[in-house]
Amino acid sequence: PFEKVHIHALIRDEHGQKMSKSKGNVINPLELIDEYGADALRFGLCALSVQGRDILLSTKKIEGARNFINKVWNAGKFIEHVCEDVEESTVRPTPTLTIHQWMLTELNKTVTLVRKNLEEMKFNEVADPLYHFAWHQYCDWYIELCKPHLYGTNAKEKEETQQILLYTYHTLLKLLHPIIPFVTETLWQHLPIHKTQKSIMLTGFPKPTENQDGFNITHFESVQQTITMIRTIRTQLKVQPSAKIHIHVWHNKNQEFTDFIQSHEIYIKSLANVDSIQYTAPPSKDNGGYDTQDGIEVYISLEGLIDLAEEISRLTKEQEKSKQDIDFLTKKLDNPQFTSKAPEKLVNETKEKLEKAIVEHKKIVQQLDNLK
Repeated sequence: PFEKVHIHALIRDEHGQKMSKSKGNVINPLELIDEYGADALRFGLCALSVQGRDILLSTKKIEGARNFINKVWNAGKFIEHVCEDVEESTVRPTPTLTIHQWMLTELNKTVTLVRKNLEEMKFNEVADPLYHFAWHQYCDWYIELCKPHLYGTNAKEKEETQQILLYTYHTLLKLLHPIIPFVTETLWQHLPIHKTQKSIMLTGFPKPTENQDGFNITHFESVQQTITMIRTIRTQLKVQPSAKIHIHVWHNKNQEFTDFIQSHEIYIKSLANVDSIQYTAPPSKDNGGYDTQDGIEVYISLEGLIDLAEEISRLTKEQEKSKQDIDFLTKKLDNPQFTSKAPEKLVNETKEKLEKAIVEHKKIVQQLDNLK
């Protein structure tokens, strides 16, 4: 009576061994459900179901799925709190702020991917984009970008932010529901949204929106990149997260980018804990942290923030260790005994380590030059 049948791959242990009682490597799914929940097991298995490969199951993978569901749950509790005095519009909101235009664009891409891969029964390619969208784009970025408007004084921007937070989260729950039905149902029941059905299971599955013309998000990823660069410099130079900093941000070729960044500086100040921003190159890059990527240049003044002598000493030691790592990996790859006899996977991993070590070494040298 079934028109479509999906046959999944063999489930093995994390080392690729077939499970058997004699080997003592059997993982009891009922025990996993007791420990992590049925939704976590379901999401974890979907994420591991790569076409043409056996499933290598481990408790660590299911724990990761549980952590993902916790992330979605915490986002729901936050949205429930900040939107408790508003009810979701019955029509799709029209965004005016760039962050909402960006989020609706990314959501639209995710809806398209999920629908396509569900139809083709590629369940790992349903789970992967949902994981990336929910964790990285929605929770790590979008919710944080919304906070200046949620806690600001502009009532119109706050209302728009609340409406689109509800709309996008509601859509995310619908996308996740086929894989994690129990948690999404509970979250849906508590959201201040317009409900025409008794269960999320009875609502329509999201469809991509065709018309998104007029969304000005050309440079928005550059705003995110700038924030990431500032955070990285702070971390590398051990600047306290609570310390307010003064920065220079500019683009070495594109004035349009600089203008866009300036009009969206509220997000840089909020997410990177920046006190003031200048949109020109500093007179000197000495005594500060500096980075450049894709034409974007960022300089952070470190005056009064760190002990320069101590930081130079620390970076000098890191530079020496980094050089030793490069020499070791280079020598290893220059050895024909290793490259010809070692497994291809190990050789490739060693090459990747060398590339990363070289990039890291260059950054340390650059930081030292700036501090000196």
